[in-house]
Amino acid sequence: ETANLDVKTVRKSFATMAGNLMRTLLNYGVETRLVDPKTVFEQLGVKIGETKIGFKPPRVLAFSLALTFITVVLSFLNPVFIVLSAFFTGLVCLSFNHLPMFKPGTAKLLYNFVDKRIFEVKPIQRIVPDKSRAGANVLNFRTVLAGEESPYTLIADLEPVDPSQLSAELQWALEVLESGRAGVSKLVDEFKAGEKLALSKALERGELPFKLRLFLVIGEEGAPIYQRVKTLGYSCINITDAEFLGREVKAPELKFADFLSVLYGTNRRKLYFEALEDRINKVGVKGLEMVTSQLVQYTPYAFFKPGTEKTPKAVYLGYGLRRDERVYLEIDKLTNVHGFIVGPPGSGKSTGVRTIQLRAIRKGITTIVVDPSGEYRGFIESIGGRVIDLMDYPFNLLDFEVTGFQTGLREFQKAMMYVAPLSDEEMYVIAKILEKKECSLDELIYYLEARGYTSTVAKLRWIQPYFSPKNGYIDVRRLMELRKPIALCLGSIEPGEYVNMPIDIMRFAFHMLLNQIVAVIRRMGLGDVRYLLVVDEGHLFMFNPPGMAEPALTTVSRIYRKFGLATVVLTHLWGDLDPKFRQNAGWRLALASSDPDYLTYTRTYMTLNDTEYKWLKDGIIGRGVLRQVHSRHNYLVNIEAEPIALTSYWWEKPPRVKEYHKVGVQP
Repeated sequence: ETANLDVKTVRKSFATMAGNLMRTLLNYGVETRLVDPKTVFEQLGVKIGETKIGFKPPRVLAFSLALTFITVVLSFLNPVFIVLSAFFTGLVCLSFNHLPMFKPGTAKLLYNFVDKRIFEVKPIQRIVPDKSRAGANVLNFRTVLAGEESPYTLIADLEPVDPSQLSAELQWALEVLESGRAGVSKLVDEFKAGEKLALSKALERGELPFKLRLFLVIGEEGAPIYQRVKTLGYSCINITDAEFLGREVKAPELKFADFLSVLYGTNRRKLYFEALEDRINKVGVKGLEMVTSQLVQYTPYAFFKPGTEKTPKAVYLGYGLRRDERVYLEIDKLTNVHGFIVGPPGSGKSTGVRTIQLRAIRKGITTIVVDPSGEYRGFIESIGGRVIDLMDYPFNLLDFEVTGFQTGLREFQKAMMYVAPLSDEEMYVIAKILEKKECSLDELIYYLEARGYTSTVAKLRWIQPYFSPKNGYIDVRRLMELRKPIALCLGSIEPGEYVNMPIDIMRFAFHMLLNQIVAVIRRMGLGDVRYLLVVDEGHLFMFNPPGMAEPALTTVSRIYRKFGLATVVLTHLWGDLDPKFRQNAGWRLALASSDPDYLTYTRTYMTLNDTEYKWLKDGIIGRGVLRQVHSRHNYLVNIEAEPIALTSYWWEKPPRVKEYHKVGVQP
C-alpha cells in the first residue's frame, strides 16, 4: 500500500530478484534452490501465524510501585525516607512512560530460540576487498562445516555500504596513512586505513561495497561444530537469544519499508518482534566490508546523488542512471565555457546539440551554428533564426567597418590561404582600392581586372560564386545585436536543396564569419555567456593553414571567453580535435558506442572507470558521459531530447525558407 503496488507486481519483482541472486551464486559455485519459507522459519525457531499478545506490564513497574509505597509509609516514621520515595516516584514515572511498548496487539512472527545457540562468525584476519566475492567467502566457510552431521543454520547477511560514509572515512584513512609515514600512528589504524582505501578504489571502479555478517545457529548437539570453527581460525561470539532479538533494548519506531517489515503486519508500533536485520543491528555487530562487481552493474551511480546543480544559466541535458537524477551543463560554474561533443556517426550528437541550443535560448543565450551539411537550416528557421547560405543570402566578407580596416584586411589574407594565398603585393593593391571606396567582391574583381591584375582576379574568382548575392547581403552585426539565432549553412540553398561545396570554401567562409563575430562581441565588452557558437563537423575546421600556429577556432576560444562567447564543437573522433582546444575545453560530452578503438581513446581522455566504460560500451543512442572541469567526477547522462531537435523530425519536414520569410522571420 505504501508503494502503491499490487500483489502481482510485488511477486514478479521478488521472482526476478531471486532469479538474479541464484544465477549470481551459481557463478560463484554455489547451487541454490527455492524452499518453503515455513521450513526455514521452523528451523530458526520462528513461529508463523497470528498470535495475540496480551498486556503484560514490566516487572520494574510493579517493583518501583511497591518500593514507592513502602518508602512513603516509612517517611512518616523517619523523614530520611522522603528522599528515597522521591527517587522511586521518578522511577515509576519513567516506567509509565515506557508502557506504550507493552500495549496488546497481534504478531505474525514469533521467535522462540529454545535450545538454540547463536554465534556471530568472523575470520580472524579481515579480507582485503580487491575482487573478493561474497558467495565465494560463504562457500569457503561452508567447506569448513562440510561433513558435519549435526544440524545447523548459516545466515549470511549482506548490507550495502553507504558510499557517502565511505568517502568520509577515506579522508580519515588518508590522514592516518600520512601520519604513518611520520611514524606517529598506530599499526592497527594503518591496517584499517588500508582497507578503507582499497574499498574506495573499488568503488571508483564501479564495484559494490557491502558488509558481510555470518551467523551460525546450532542446537545443544552442535558443540562439535562450534569447536571445529574455533580451531580452524575463526572467532565465534556467542549471542544469546535475548540479545539477538533485542528484547532488552528499547525498540525504535517500526517503519514498514522492507520485506521483513511487511511480513509482520502488526498494529503495534514498538514490539520486540521486529525485522531480523534491525535486531542484529541492536547487538552492535560490525560487518566485514568486502566488494563484488556482479551484484550491481552501475554501483556508484545507484547510490550517489547527481552532483550537477540547477544554476541560473544551467542547461538541462537529461537524466542519469535513474530518472530522478537530473543532469545539467553548469554554464555559470564553468571556468572555461567552451566544450565539445564527441561520438561516432549516429550516436546522437546533432540531436543533443540542438536540444542544448533550444534550452540555452530559454536562458537568454543566442545560438550561432556553422552547418557544413545543411541539416540545421529548417531547425534555425523554425525557431525564428536567420540562415546564411553563401548562394542566396551570403554575408559581406569585405565589411571592414565592423572589424576595422587593417584587421579585416589581415584576416582576409589569412582566410585566402585556405583557397588561393594572396601575396603582400596583391594585398597592397586590394587595400588601395578599398581605401578609396567601399565595394562588394564583384566590384573589387571588376576594378582589379580593369587594372590588369589578372593573377589576383583568378584567385578571387574561386570565391566569387559564393559571395555574389542574388537577394542582398546578410548583416551579421545587426542579427547579433537583435539576438537572432544564425546558421551558416554550407550545404543547402534556399529552395531546400542540398548541394556540395568545396571544403576550402567552407573553411574560408568560417574564418571570415568568425572574424565578424569576434568583432561584434568585442564591441559589446566583457560579460557572461551571451552567444553559443556551435560548430558541426568540427574536423573540417581544426586545420592549421600555412603560417598559422593553431586553428582560428582554438585562438578565438582561448581569448574571447571573457567577452561572452562559448563554443561547442561536434566531431566523430578524438583525433579530429586540436590538442590545444581539447586541453582548454571546460566540458566534454562523450556519447555511447561499442567501437573498441573509440572506447579506448575515450577511456583515456575522459578517465573513465569501469562503470562509465560499461555505460558507453552498450552503444545506446543518446547515452553519454559528461565531464566538467570544475568537478573531478564524471556524470552518466541519457540525453532527453526536445521533439523538434530530433533528426528524424526533419526527415519529414524539409526546409521551407520562402514560407518562413512570408511570416516575417527575415529581419
